[in-house]
Amino acid sequence: MLEEAKRLDYNVLFFCGSVLDSPHLGEKENNVIYNLVNTESIDALVSVSGTLANYSGMDRFKDFMDRFKNIPVLNISVDMEDENCISIDNYKSMRMLVEHLVKKHTYKRYVFLSGLKTNFEAIYREQAFIDVMDECQVPLYNRIHIEGDFSKESSRAAMEHILEEKGFKPDVIVCANDEMAIGVYEVLMEHGIDMPDTLAFTGFDNIDNATSFSPAFTTIGQPLKDIGKASIRGIHRLLTGDVQQVNEVYIGELFIRESCGCYDFIESHNGLEQQVPNSSIREMLENIKEDYLEQFIKGKKPQSSAFENQVDDLFEILENELEQQLPKGSFLKAFFKYTNQMTGGYRDADNLAYLMPWMKDRFIQLGIKKLPEALHDIFHEARILIGKIVLRNERKENYDFMNMYYSSSELVRELNGVSTTDEIFEVIIPYLETFNFSNYHICLFDEPISIDNRMDFVYPKEINMSFGYINGERISPYSFETKDMIPPHVINQSNHIEYAFFPMFFKENHFGYIACDVWIPTKSIFRTIKEQITNALERLMVQKKIEDYNTQLLKLNEQLSQMAIRDTLTNLLNRRGVYEYLDLLREMSTDVAHIIDIVYGDIDGLKIINDLYGHQEGDYAIEQVAKILKSALGDSGIVGRFGGDEFVCVIEKSIQEDFIEMFSLKVRHLLETFNKTEKKPYKLDISLGFSEWNSSGEDTIEHVLHQADIDLYRKKQKK
Repeated sequence: MLEEAKRLDYNVLFFCGSVLDSPHLGEKENNVIYNLVNTESIDALVSVSGTLANYSGMDRFKDFMDRFKNIPVLNISVDMEDENCISIDNYKSMRMLVEHLVKKHTYKRYVFLSGLKTNFEAIYREQAFIDVMDECQVPLYNRIHIEGDFSKESSRAAMEHILEEKGFKPDVIVCANDEMAIGVYEVLMEHGIDMPDTLAFTGFDNIDNATSFSPAFTTIGQPLKDIGKASIRGIHRLLTGDVQQVNEVYIGELFIRESCGCYDFIESHNGLEQQVPNSSIREMLENIKEDYLEQFIKGKKPQSSAFENQVDDLFEILENELEQQLPKGSFLKAFFKYTNQMTGGYRDADNLAYLMPWMKDRFIQLGIKKLPEALHDIFHEARILIGKIVLRNERKENYDFMNMYYSSSELVRELNGVSTTDEIFEVIIPYLETFNFSNYHICLFDEPISIDNRMDFVYPKEINMSFGYINGERISPYSFETKDMIPPHVINQSNHIEYAFFPMFFKENHFGYIACDVWIPTKSIFRTIKEQITNALERLMVQKKIEDYNTQLLKLNEQLSQMAIRDTLTNLLNRRGVYEYLDLLREMSTDVAHIIDIVYGDIDGLKIINDLYGHQEGDYAIEQVAKILKSALGDSGIVGRFGGDEFVCVIEKSIQEDFIEMFSLKVRHLLETFNKTEKKPYKLDISLGFSEWNSSGEDTIEHVLHQADIDLYRKKQKK
């Protein structure tokens, strides 16, 4: 796909979500990334419809795809009426496999592990199985169907159920895909059941791991590279107006291996009689070589040319050895030499260890029934050699895995110690360098967003490119419009763009997304880094919430504390507040004596005001007296209300000696002004009593207040 897109000068963006309506933990949250797709910024869309609609069914899938209706859309896998589609004929492809089982092996009892009934691919594959069973007159009691969901977990559960059943003992398990076949393999291994002699099984898809197990999987290979190229060509034809609709169908390839019970190294394709081609072995090897290079090597990466030269050299040596122009063993010697030179840098099938199984499969498909004895010997010796190579690679992978594990552990340890997002970015830079990440951008929301309905989620208008990393250089953070999807500096610096987008979330909390190169050097370490960044962001978010909560709690406690020592009507200190204030003065006076004036006040005639004019007017009178006392006192002390009509003023002696007299005159003047201005039907007045307190002396606060109250009473009697 990428190769074809580059050839036709199209940029490609991959939005890496999950299947719709998945029941599996974490997959639904991934689908938020689909909401990032802005149809105003892209020309067309390719949808892997078969995978997306696995759980949801086609009606739900069509509703989901409706958002993209204003641009050309091409579906891969599922052929829908009046829709552009590149698909594989699941029915014909599965028929090939089932016919092989029935006609070649003559198995009697079958189990079919299907995908979900809502999945079109699963429906066609199961129907092919049913039709072949009917045509070959396999009795219904010798075949059972168990519905799975294309996952390894569903096939494991099905196999455990089958093994527990006493009445039905199958000969072969036909799985709707390779993932389910892996689940079958694992359960059979755990139960110590011999494969394929006691129980055979098959898959569908020919995933990379299909040849990694022993026995290797008999399966159907999908021409994914052809489908990928065809999807880009189809989009191109739609955009240029060359066609109004695209609809292409491909047939899968049957790969016969050991899991179905085939042990012969060279077999006729599909078990059918075919004529031996007239072409020479050299010509066939040349064709096989070109197929191999075309399928796995050409255009994949810069190292391709070096690897292509090695493959050319190997085929030339093989051809010369078969023609006896080179001594026996020359090919295997070169084969071992080149594989030993490798350092594990080739992806997937770009490894010489895949060459021999590939040649075997191609000879099968060419219908070769008899090969030169020398070639049989080479295949036999190569298989032994490949076993050694696989063992060596496994040890190397284990070593790399342990290094990755230790690196991941170190990454987790370092991220656990960060306290800001910028510290997160500083921590991950060495890991990006170590694992050869070239373009890596973290785009974050201003605040994490908790998302309940993932399909209705609308991205904020702007997002922060909080961390940018291109070829070892850190890009300064900035904000950009989310509708652009890609940080603008990437577009400005790149002639051709191949980017993938991954959501960043922890449960329902979404932080933004990662935009990076499509070619991820190490998928497992990529997932580790992404997940650990997200975990660190979640921890910082929780930490901030705790800090905010504690701050709010302190404020609330302060408010509650103030409420406990404040009078609600006047906001003056209440009795408790005045006592705490006096206690504080006493604590401050342990070394130096402080002489404090205490003023005790009582509103004259407050009961009469309440009785004649109501409590609202009485409250008003209390509030006005409070204001008058505070105004007269100024910053020279505090005023408190003890309750009812009683007030207390605390005045420090550090001010001028005649302050008490001046304070009394101010109060009297302010009362007279109020009475003249407000013209109330009553006269507002207050009686004041005074006492003096040595805060470091022996007199208690209660005693000093009582002395002021006595003085107040004497003065009140004189009025």
